[in-house]
Amino acid sequence: MSKHKFVKIFTPIVIGLSILASSAPAFAADYRDAGVFNKEKGVYVSSKYSGVTYQQQNEGGFNVYIPYTAFMTGQDRFRRMFTNLFNIYNSGIGETYNKAAMRWNAPLYANAGGVETQYFVKKISTTDNDRKSAMATSNLGDFSPTYNVEFRYAGIAIDTRDTNKGTVVTNPTYASDWIQEASVAGSKGEDKTYYIYNKDGTEKTGYPLKLIATDDVKHPDTLIENWSGASGVPSNIPTQSPYYGTAKKVFETWAERSEIGAKWKAAYENYAPAYGMEWWQLLQKYMRIDGDVDTQSVTMTIVYRDTKDNGHIRYKTYYIPRPVENNVVAYRIQLLDDKDEILDKSERPLEKVTDAFGGADATDKNSITNGRVKLKVGKTYKAELGMLYASTSSHHSETNKSDENARPQIQVWSDVSSGETGGAETGSFKEFGSNNTSSIEGLNALEEDWMDPTTTGTLNATGEYFVLGDTQNLTYLVGMSGYNVIAFTVDAAFPQKGHLKFIVPQVYTDNGDNEYVGDDTIELDYELDGSSEEKEPDPNPELYGDMNLGQREYRSLHYKKTVEEDDTDKPIMTTDPTTGEQVETGEYEKKMVDYEYATDFGWYDSYASSPDGEKVGEWNGVPEASGSIYPIDDHSWWEYDQQWPDQSADAYYKIWLTKAGDSWSPSNETYYRSETADADSDEFLITTYEIPQHLMGVIFLAQKRLVIRVKTPLFPQSFSHTILRGKRRHAMKKIFNHYILTAKEMDEIQYTIDWYHKYKILAELEWKSDEKDAEAPE
Repeated sequence: MSKHKFVKIFTPIVIGLSILASSAPAFAADYRDAGVFNKEKGVYVSSKYSGVTYQQQNEGGFNVYIPYTAFMTGQDRFRRMFTNLFNIYNSGIGETYNKAAMRWNAPLYANAGGVETQYFVKKISTTDNDRKSAMATSNLGDFSPTYNVEFRYAGIAIDTRDTNKGTVVTNPTYASDWIQEASVAGSKGEDKTYYIYNKDGTEKTGYPLKLIATDDVKHPDTLIENWSGASGVPSNIPTQSPYYGTAKKVFETWAERSEIGAKWKAAYENYAPAYGMEWWQLLQKYMRIDGDVDTQSVTMTIVYRDTKDNGHIRYKTYYIPRPVENNVVAYRIQLLDDKDEILDKSERPLEKVTDAFGGADATDKNSITNGRVKLKVGKTYKAELGMLYASTSSHHSETNKSDENARPQIQVWSDVSSGETGGAETGSFKEFGSNNTSSIEGLNALEEDWMDPTTTGTLNATGEYFVLGDTQNLTYLVGMSGYNVIAFTVDAAFPQKGHLKFIVPQVYTDNGDNEYVGDDTIELDYELDGSSEEKEPDPNPELYGDMNLGQREYRSLHYKKTVEEDDTDKPIMTTDPTTGEQVETGEYEKKMVDYEYATDFGWYDSYASSPDGEKVGEWNGVPEASGSIYPIDDHSWWEYDQQWPDQSADAYYKIWLTKAGDSWSPSNETYYRSETADADSDEFLITTYEIPQHLMGVIFLAQKRLVIRVKTPLFPQSFSHTILRGKRRHAMKKIFNHYILTAKEMDEIQYTIDWYHKYKILAELEWKSDEKDAEAPE
């Protein structure tokens, strides 16, 4: 079966890795040890690395925690796999590392954190005891533009059931170092062809290589007990694992679910009597276990002497795979023109879900243009996004899809790919927010059935999807939520060649809805057309843009953080050698305690971008929503301290509006604002100014009658309040493309703003034509 995941099903196969090393040193520290983690904002953190979070990822059927997110550049994801995996690289470099085929030479990062990276990353992945190629798991974007890669060390296994203890685990689908070029292997090994796979799942290139394999089952006399780690063979001390006591259940499960596990059981049932123990106890002595067999996948590692190769030391990792149980997928992104015609789209094709190398990793990019969609500078486009929810057990997500931090963006990234090696990504140049919608264009019949008609509440499953496996068929509950980007204008800040990216928001991972990040990003490639969009000026134009009432939101993030502390009620005792009595050692057993942490007040764009907070007291849960409190989820909330300026008294602080078609960005935006037209006048003029990065907002439409529409998370429906009703004495005055508001009209606006102020305002303005009601100006 493939390592690839749609809503991924992985058959219970066992994968091996073997390398060569020198003789074993004396027992030393466990290089796998990652210490104790704390859970914070739904992810795990370590005191060793400030600002680094570890989120769950299903890597080809086995669960690990990785030190990066889908929003990072490819080179940052790559670098963190070398700088944030604790002491595992102290295991060194094995003698066969430089003989291994298919090593990946990363651009710009031949060395990261003092580690020679080429020996720990490959551009192929294998299954079936290293005999079959599979698509690799880690997508590094333009840093590796044509194919994914595999890391030798997959990430951290965390004991989430009890101790929060972390362990660095070896990757069971990392190709063996004994897959070598024929010129290196010589007469050894069997001839095999291995494949690299494109990111769309197709076979890219086949390579004739040799596999120097060993016996499937190792005799107990060849196994090494308590290997401490050296010369490229990572430490393997079974008793150091928090799962040491689960050995009987783990090995029996392994034997039931896989052919290789059954072979080990049969052999060790024959070996065990000579060693005076049960078969599983004999395995427990040598084979390290990482993972809770009841709730996670499990990896099992041995270190052994290869009796057929001069007693050289190798290691091998097996695993009991587990399918992804909850997944949120960036399923579709499509670009539309002003007639709602689809110009281009990228999607994850359904027909690739059930074949040998299919899954949500595979993407059909730019399926209409088959290249790059052409964008014109100055032209305004629309976009639609489809986000798929899939679960083996739950009909809905834990996350509210309409929350501020749960709606996806379109991000504009520069294309820095160049051949197979790629280049350093620059990150997002611009972001455009989306709104929830109940329909998107161009869906087929099955996708229509999946489409969730609701635009508020959780992501909901509306149908089912079957995935076939070798020994097990799984049914996933599936539903798709739609989002639209009403309008965005291409401007000079867009790179000449780039990607329009849709990335699943981080909050779904934080809340346990999304266990796999490999399918969290989908993109459209674009290229700017050399010509600009030229139009005749509209003598009576509609104005589009974003609005903010004075300033960005000033707020503090409160969240739950679980920390390890001494339990003073449970002192650790020892026996006094003189009296024989039990006395306290001064140390205590540990306990996990929940505290409330809060950031300083500041202008924070999102939950994810807020800084770390300080402890403010014991955790008492999330308070109910109020004028200053906005709950995010069951472990965090915003506290607002918004001080709105007096718009009637201070001409500087007026209603700020972004220019047509643009969204807020950190620099150099032109904004419309309402300001006094004349010091002695009772009228206000909407004009344009350049202002710094202090605003956010939402969509408005300007024509002729003024309406304020207020959206607040405290109520299920949007409010609509018409300020100017019925006949007015004067029609709204206009000078060129600017509209004039009287002081009375501004007072009415101010009144409504003040009324909604305490509910954390996000407002939409809409000016509608009121020609029939308005009288001609005097």
